[in-house]
Amino acid sequence: MRATPIREALWLVKNGVPFDIAFSVDDATRAGWSIIFSEMEGHVFNFRTMEFEKSRA
Repeated sequence: MRATPIREALWLVKNGVPFDIAFSVDDATRAGWSIIFSEMEGHVFNFRTMEFEKSRA
């Protein structure tokens, strides 16, 4: 499932970013922060393919 702007913004809110900030930052910033928060939870983002790698568990 690809992330949409609303999903990314809600992910930021879930991770403590204030609602007004999460919904007002530009697309690149929002996507970047979302990737960082996801990596903090152990996910690996592949910048070559621009997708998260599948879990090997």
